Amino acid sequence: MKRLFSILLLLFFVSCAYNLTLSETDLNKRLRQVFPVEKEVYFTRVKLDNPSLKLLEGNRGEILFDLAVKPPIGKELKGKVDAVGKFQFDPETKTIYLVDLETKEVSINGKRFLSNKTRELLSTLFKGVLKRIPVYRFEGEKARFIKGISTERGKVIVKLGV
Repeated sequence: MKRLFSILLLLFFVSCAYNLTLSETDLNKRLRQVFPVEKEVYFTRVKLDNPSLKLLEGNRGEILFDLAVKPPIGKELKGKVDAVGKFQFDPETKTIYLVDLETKEVSINGKRFLSNKTRELLSTLFKGVLKRIPVYRFEGEKARFIKGISTERGKVIVKLGV
């Protein structure tokens, strides 16, 4: 009897595990709700807007933004930022974030900055802005059952279980 109860209990827990799938479209829709993002870094106003997220293998994502930089002296600069980071779930905020973002490419006023030195300098400027980008927030009790997240074939797979 005890063994039968253990087997039934095990079957119950196994049957309670399932995956929730989030598409790039779903994530981009949610991402647009938290933008634009504006921060002041070294007396320079940095604004990121119009995000576009592309899912990559290995639990990573690539995000492209419109950029506006208003230095304390001079005129505003406009361009684009392309950054790559990894997905991370924070149970406290019930949110999937894109973290550890590294600037892949920056273009300002039509000029592309690809050199490592320039990217390092710009990465320092954007570090505060690109620290942790909220991608998807879960509502209700579902977040308590999240066991992990991964990316597969253009989708984020959220593993839920007891």
